[in-house]
Amino acid sequence: MKRRIFALLLVSAVVCLNIGFTGFAADADPTILPSEDILRDAIRPLIAAQQDFYYVQEAAISNIAYAENDDGTVDTTFDLCLTMELKANSVSDLPYVQGMLEAIGVSSVEDCSVEAVEAQLTQNQSNASFAASLDEASNAQLDASELSQIITEVIAEAETYSQYIGTASDFYYSIMVTTDSEGIVTFVGGGTYSDYIPIEEFFPATEDEMKEEGSEDLMAAVTAAIQESTETTLDNEISATAATASSSYKRVSARDYANTWTSTVTVSPYYDESKYNPAYDSKNDAGGDCANYVSQAIYEGGGIATTTTWYPYSSAWVSTSNMKAYFLNTAQLWTESNITNCNAGGVLIYCNASGNPYHVTMCVHNDTVTRKFSGHNKDRKEVTYTSDTSLTGNSSHSIEYYVFTNSVDS
Repeated sequence: MKRRIFALLLVSAVVCLNIGFTGFAADADPTILPSEDILRDAIRPLIAAQQDFYYVQEAAISNIAYAENDDGTVDTTFDLCLTMELKANSVSDLPYVQGMLEAIGVSSVEDCSVEAVEAQLTQNQSNASFAASLDEASNAQLDASELSQIITEVIAEAETYSQYIGTASDFYYSIMVTTDSEGIVTFVGGGTYSDYIPIEEFFPATEDEMKEEGSEDLMAAVTAAIQESTETTLDNEISATAATASSSYKRVSARDYANTWTSTVTVSPYYDESKYNPAYDSKNDAGGDCANYVSQAIYEGGGIATTTTWYPYSSAWVSTSNMKAYFLNTAQLWTESNITNCNAGGVLIYCNASGNPYHVTMCVHNDTVTRKFSGHNKDRKEVTYTSDTSLTGNSSHSIEYYVFTNSVDS
């Protein structure tokens, strides 16, 4: 049983690696609280991990609360907002994109012409995995020029990351620092929906890991494009439902809708319906509003038309599992993605240990280093994630990532 001893202290400070505190609440017992230096040092590794890839401009700390546990330890929780700007000067400077470029032996996105890629492939200047891809293309009766065209088109899509270059963004973290009776830190964690997990889960991947992710994602995209281009028989019997829903998905507008109609609520009941779109009924009292909210973003922001199956308050609209079945199988508008490749406007399906969906949110930011999501119940706005576990708080749970097949950057 925890004894809540103080909450809701607002602190804001400019940060390099030094974070100032304005003081503690008057009713807090100073003999059991961690010092300012302890809290400052506890979040220093998180900030330092970001500085490999970002300029950290400011830190805003809010909603500080303390709880004394029965064993004498103290849990200090607070929300941390880091205002950061990517150090990359261009898309080609991003490690994730560099991994793509290095895979084919090209130095920049701008240099990635069909002719340049073809020259690298035919001269065996690409890495071994792409040499294997060329062999696969040959078996599929694609020549080097056709394969180069596919690769060039995939890499050109990396230009979407240019929106994050030269622009600062806010990254939100929910932090818990546990100290013992002597003030020694025994745990530093971050959380999104569930229990706090080790703060290292929220560190960005290393530069080498990002490069490998870029190379792997390029390979997967090229392989999929090869398979699609060489199919001799296609199932063209698209249902009337799918045809009706096939208008372009405006993923950026969907993102903007998602960020407009939510907020971050960290205390029970974990939602604030005053921040919801008043044109829609909330479903918080009927199992949760998560799918209802994402459906609204897809419809109101993304511009996907309703159908006789998917419409406000239908099961496909308000149920996570039915939404997945509709967009993946019936409308055929979703395709599987992954954490590195799911961009803003993409959909995150949360699954339990048995693989059953139980929650859904929307990706609202992916600069290749860090991602953010927004959702309802628990209400969250632009909260940072770097792994499945950082999203679920449970290592036995998983995330399924989906993007729209008819997505456009608007």
